[in-house]
Amino acid sequence: MSADSGTPPPVEEMTLDSLGLGAQTVYGPSGVMEIYFPAPVARLASSGSFVRLFFSYSSNLVDGSGAVITMNGQPLPLHNPVPLSNSTAPGGLTEYPVGPDVLSDQTTNRLRIQFTMRSSAQPTPSPNDLFGRLDGRTLIHYQLASPGGGRPAGLETYPFSLLPTSEQDTTLGVVVPNQPDPEEAGSALRVLADLGYRAGLRRPNATLVSEDGAGWLAAGGRPAVVLGRFDRLPPQVQAASGWKPGDRGLTGPGGRTAAQDDGVVAALISPWDHVTPLVVATGANDTALAKAAAALVGSSRVPLSSDSVVAGKAETDPPAPIQSVPINVSSPQDLGATRPSRYRSSLAFAAPPVDSEATTQLELHVPPFRGSSLKPNFLAAELNGQRVGGTAIDPNGSDGRNLEFDFPGRMLRAGNNALTIDYQFQTPGPQAVAGGTASAGNNVTGSLTLPRPPFQSSDLRSLPYPFFENSSTHRTMVAVTDATSATLGAAGDVMLSLGTRSAATPPRVDMVVQPRTLPASSDAIVVGVPPASGDLARLARTLPLPVAESIGSLQQISDPGGGRLVLWVGGGKDTLGAAARALADELRGQAVTVDGSGHIRAAPVAAAPATTRIASIGLPKLLAVLAGVLLALTLGLQLVRPRSHAE
Repeated sequence: MSADSGTPPPVEEMTLDSLGLGAQTVYGPSGVMEIYFPAPVARLASSGSFVRLFFSYSSNLVDGSGAVITMNGQPLPLHNPVPLSNSTAPGGLTEYPVGPDVLSDQTTNRLRIQFTMRSSAQPTPSPNDLFGRLDGRTLIHYQLASPGGGRPAGLETYPFSLLPTSEQDTTLGVVVPNQPDPEEAGSALRVLADLGYRAGLRRPNATLVSEDGAGWLAAGGRPAVVLGRFDRLPPQVQAASGWKPGDRGLTGPGGRTAAQDDGVVAALISPWDHVTPLVVATGANDTALAKAAAALVGSSRVPLSSDSVVAGKAETDPPAPIQSVPINVSSPQDLGATRPSRYRSSLAFAAPPVDSEATTQLELHVPPFRGSSLKPNFLAAELNGQRVGGTAIDPNGSDGRNLEFDFPGRMLRAGNNALTIDYQFQTPGPQAVAGGTASAGNNVTGSLTLPRPPFQSSDLRSLPYPFFENSSTHRTMVAVTDATSATLGAAGDVMLSLGTRSAATPPRVDMVVQPRTLPASSDAIVVGVPPASGDLARLARTLPLPVAESIGSLQQISDPGGGRLVLWVGGGKDTLGAAARALADELRGQAVTVDGSGHIRAAPVAAAPATTRIASIGLPKLLAVLAGVLLALTLGLQLVRPRSHAE
């Protein structure tokens, strides 16, 4: 809590799992792991930040075994190295405070750990039998600056001012008015998708609240984004925001004004419990509300700061699709008096869905190591724990090396990925000089060139493509098959899960309840069980699997009638939510089933029905095929007809 109020301070946390790095292991009697954490979203507080390490290592160790731990080259514990005790070898937890004088709020922050392990086991273990490991729960905890005085955290800390930390068991609500209109529902779904995108692979605990939002807020203790036209917000939220309806829009604190078509984003403290942080996105009409939502997710590039912002800008042109990822990591650095046998540098990056069979290219420029006491003789590159290439290096070479590794696109995940550069050294031994200077004074640089998007793919691994493609010719429509709060909530879960797979801010989506028809210009995400008639009923008949209430299902098809892609999330009251949450997992194939516990099973997909195949050909192609068949029959008859002999 803040020193001068009960309002919790804004906190941003990143775990190895949420970044896509997962557990990190280094082998050998002396090995280094280096992990790059992204910079925080806002300015750091003067205290309160820390790293929490979940670790394990080889047993049967003797005196002299230890770990040197640094952040940005500075030792974390005052007494380095930290002794490695056999009592905590199976697993342990330690936490070190890190001040803003060590951490950067502008660039990545580098955590380095060097394990030195001396074993008493007989016979002497081989190098690959000795290991040091950080569990995927290892995290960095950034405590962000707040204004104090009982005031809410500034909008620049969104959404981390609202998201629960690893030690909190609260749910973030995206609260809309009862029976939200299409703009309110669509904006809420976009905000949920953005929350998933910002949280990465650690799917946040958030939900869409579309029924009795005022009652949900009045319960207290649950942070929320409150979203809707201003006249439909709960009266308590209207009053607490400081904004009021005016002749030409809204008027706010200090005489600020928002025009009729301008949105407003404001941070405030709950008027019910006077502790819980809230963020309000609103406006006088639907146009203004869309601008507020765009500002909140960052697509209109309206800077969020202080406690309220007027959003007068509409959507800007979407950013160009990600085609390459820059690489820049430090070359190996000496940490202590023992030369390591392995040195692993890992960093996270986000990638969009790509063609699984196309080629991905990793290019690296490795500097010379002639000026360093750490001279690797082998370098390997790994993606998400799988080796993509390796090469021998002359440790005494005077020139750098340009390396290129090619691998198939299926090795990439949609969303967060991990790249590791693994250096191997000659037999470890005493260092001539121990120190903390970077080897050769140069970084390893390069780029990862991504393949093309998975055009018209119905493989679930391609999600969220094309539904989150800003450049898509088909704008996405989210269609729910009934108006119950449970199905609307499942639609929110769908967007939250798809957001964790995204590499960019999700675009604006349309929302429709129980539609009889779907616009031909829209790709569609359908949530719920099929109706008895209409476009959705026709679509359901083309799915590979029947949609049932007893089992959840995820299915993606290319609609034969309009050429659009359709993702259908099916299930009943006990299975629909589990199916929606499963979209955050790694998926393969055109269809899977999901039980109420969240277990995913691949579903065999039969060949498309003949009527579907014919419909997908289209009338012009069908006529051409029939003409060809007719011509072949005619020629065949000419060949087999008895010939008359000349008299």
